[in-house]
Amino acid sequence: MCESCWAAEGSPTNLPKGWEALVRTARKIDPYGEFHIVVEDFNIEDHHIESCIKDSKLEFERAWGRKMLELSIEQRAAVLAKMDKFF
Repeated sequence: MCESCWAAEGSPTNLPKGWEALVRTARKIDPYGEFHIVVEDFNIEDHHIESCIKDSKLEFERAWGRKMLELSIEQRAAVLAKMDKFF
């Protein structure tokens, strides 16, 4: 994720309950795999995540995607920003 993408969302830092596990899992996701558009390109809207869930062959990625869908856009941005150590 680019830092300017996070800034465009208002640089949210409101991490959800269980954020540590989401960050750990996000760091295990192949940055060139099915979830590339989420973890690298910061496409965090529902339809992008849903598409990745549909296309991924890895259960841990699909489970991560389903948990991300439970979060607000701001919380998703905060999780990915934490993954990239922006704060």
